[in-house]
Amino acid sequence: MLAAPWAACRICGELYQTDLDRLVYKLLLNNEPDYLATYEEAKRQREEWRFEHEGLYHTEEQIRELELANPPKVMTEEAAIALEEYGIGVPFT
Repeated sequence: MLAAPWAACRICGELYQTDLDRLVYKLLLNNEPDYLATYEEAKRQREEWRFEHEGLYHTEEQIRELELANPPKVMTEEAAIALEEYGIGVPFT
């Protein structure tokens, strides 16, 4: 469910979304008071996933190349193309 919060790898475009992310979306739609605390935990999990994913599946060189690109890049072209398959349009430059 792309309306709910999700994360994507900046290098390969792999998507990550948990049941907690989908719950955040439902809480927001229902104007529930637990929304913010749940969102913060889901965000922490997405950030942790991104860090772990990059460390497991990508080299330091790939990460450094993306971070030091001039002009700066949000993600690689490969990641942008992978996300297009899900209807997510992200400029990689």
